[in-house]
Formats: sequence, structure tokens, C-alpha cells
Amino acid sequence: MTIIAYRTAIASRARACVRVRRGQWFAARVRVVSPPVPDGYVFGALSPAQIAEDRIIAARGRTARFLERYAAGNRAYGFLTQDGSIAAYGWCSGANDSGVVVPWELGVRLDIPAGTLYVWDCYTMEHHRRRGLYTQILLAMRAYAYERGAARMVMCAADENAPSRAGIVAAGFRSIGAYAITRVGAMTVLRAGSHRSVRWGSTPHPFSWHFV
Repeated sequence: MTIIAYRTAIASRARACVRVRRGQWFAARVRVVSPPVPDGYVFGALSPAQIAEDRIIAARGRTARFLERYAAGNRAYGFLTQDGSIAAYGWCSGANDSGVVVPWELGVRLDIPAGTLYVWDCYTMEHHRRRGLYTQILLAMRAYAYERGAARMVMCAADENAPSRAGIVAAGFRSIGAYAITRVGAMTVLRAGSHRSVRWGSTPHPFSWHFV
């Protein structure tokens, strides 16, 4: 192997060890809303039985993971079709008196403060897209957050996910800043606004900062 080829191989391996996620934080004040339910759908909380029996969730390999989330106190809401299959869903966590730690990106976990409802892992099944279900779920969750006594909701979207950002803004959220997560081997660096944290090790570490 020539010196140039050796250096190229080393550089390629180094780049493969670096993983980066960038995106935007969004927040919304909670309020009582009554979003319209599109024809042919029913909106509500998803039970463990519905999660366990859904074929598409099973096909995506998410059944066991979702049931673990539910057992940990997280909740999912979504739209069901008339035959009971799940058309779209979104997870939410927090809004209690003591705060909660939830999974995020690249092994990072978030410390969500009390009074805040965090919305994450929203998904619309492919053949139910472009019907506004995502935005309607977020609007309905604003009412759920109000019932839970939360002061506001927060969520994020990756920079490359323009459709998600559009649905978030349509549901009344506003951008509150950017974030970047860089994972290099055992080192994780998080930047969010003026906040910067560095962690070492393979075990997921919680990061916390004030959502402004």
C-alpha cells in the first residue's frame, strides 16, 4: 500500500467513526384546542394491545421497543382507521412534577424538566401521508399537555427533514434554537444554543439544559 493510499484509508476510517445530527428545537404554549378529525379516522391514546397487534409497527421491528416505552411511562397518541389499524402516531413524555429522562439522538438522553411535555418519534404510515395527520396529532397533544398541567411543549426536527418542520410550524410551534450532536468513538459533544456538554463512555448519558 502506498503512503497516499494508506493516508486515504486512515482518513476514511476516521470519517466513518464520526456521526453528526443537526436540527432545530421548537416550542409551543399549551392550550385547549379541538382540532378536526379527518374523515375515516379516530384519534386517541394508543393502548399496549393496539401497539402489540399493529402489523406495520411489527413490520418495522418496533413492537417490543414500543411496549418497553409504554411500561416506562411514555405515552403514544395517534389516528386509527375504521378497521383499527394505526395510521399515524407520536410519543410524548414528561409534564409531571419531577421531570423525566427520555431517549434522543446517538445514545443521548434528555432531561425534560417538570412542567414540559416532550413530543418525539412521530410517524405517519406511508399510504396515509399528505392528509395533515401529523399536524393534527400535534394540535391534539397541545390539549393533552394542558390537561396534564404542562406549561409548554417542546420537540425537535432534523435539518434535513423539511416536511416534519413544516408540520410542526403549522401546529403553532416556533423555533427556539439549533442543536448539534457529534459522536466520535466514545466521546459525545452536544451544542444547543450557548450550552455545550461533553461526555465519554458507551453508556448513554443524560444532557439537560433550559429550553428558552
